[in-house]
Amino acid sequence: NLKASENNKILLDGLSFEIDEKGIYAILSKSSDELTVLADVLSGVVSLDGGSVFYKDVLLTDKKKGKELKSKIGYVPKNSFLYPDMTVFEVLDFTGKMRGVSPDKRIRQIKEALELLMLSNKSEVLVKSLSFSENKRLLFANALIGNPNVLILDEPCANVMSEDAEIIRDVIEMLGERKTVLILTEKVTFANSMAKYIGIISNGKMVLWSTLDNIKEKLGNDSKALSKTFIAFTDSSISSADSAGGEE
Repeated sequence: NLKASENNKILLDGLSFEIDEKGIYAILSKSSDELTVLADVLSGVVSLDGGSVFYKDVLLTDKKKGKELKSKIGYVPKNSFLYPDMTVFEVLDFTGKMRGVSPDKRIRQIKEALELLMLSNKSEVLVKSLSFSENKRLLFANALIGNPNVLILDEPCANVMSEDAEIIRDVIEMLGERKTVLILTEKVTFANSMAKYIGIISNGKMVLWSTLDNIKEKLGNDSKALSKTFIAFTDSSISSADSAGGEE
């Protein structure tokens, strides 16, 4: 029953859903504001107007256990928040310290994250010197520090060069085999190609939440027909030209 608003605009209006352990899930909306506020809420960055977020039946805002729970969640925001005058290594090291990772584990996790996101040759480069796509990969690497069980990704491949997007896709697929990965995106085809569960938010409400196999069984496997059906669930005021996107 999640409720959230911004500037007197309702973004989440009694939204409810449940995610199992492990696997890749995707939530679609034509409103980037809805997706971002949901990502912020689930990762504990912002507070709700109403409703509750639970992790294994424990409230995320629990005064005793909430901090520990948040350490199990890695968040890749849509926009960068990283310090521009720090090196790539310094950013990841700082994050590790903030998450209470011991020095030995921190060094190992930083090395693994850099290798995974193909950034090993950028460890001593200042964040402000990175390209937009490299910065996006660094945000992903940063989310992995602390070895979280859950990853929340707000438009992980938006405006990213195709080669960088492919790296991110490969990492998502690999992590989805042993972690819970939730993708929030406006891109229908991206969600269709990655997730086993699909949700659609329209006007702050969850209007569809089902397995991709179940959706395909009911609607057919044709990707264009599938996209049109997804669009039909969203606000009817959205033009077909706007909703024709989704290609990465």
